[in-house]
Amino acid sequence: LIRIWFVLRHKGNASSAPLAAGIAILAAVALLLAPGANTGAGKVAFAEVTKIMDARCIACHAEKPTFQGFPQPPKGVMLDTPERIRSFMLPIHQQTVVAKVMPPGNLTAITDDERRTIDLWFRAGGKSE
Repeated sequence: LIRIWFVLRHKGNASSAPLAAGIAILAAVALLLAPGANTGAGKVAFAEVTKIMDARCIACHAEKPTFQGFPQPPKGVMLDTPERIRSFMLPIHQQTVVAKVMPPGNLTAITDDERRTIDLWFRAGGKSE
């Protein structure tokens, strides 16, 4: 936009209106795409996250996995205590919400609602009620 404006300006018939309109449109799009402020409407009790971990993750990601074929937790990731869950908050979000590769092949049948719960918990900074 700026380049077009400069070319037209050089020819002596440039108006500033297209440049201003372009900048206004870009600013409006940026505002629409900006992440919203956390209003607190999505607070999640940590007990809910722990319940999901217990039901969907602990079989493999425990100090002593119970899922057949896993003598050790994959990549050393253990989610069997609140402290460990909190310490792996970012990888949990990346693997279960963003990439949706955990659990592999959705072996433990994690639901979209459970993924949303993990997402809300992560977006709240891992804070809980």
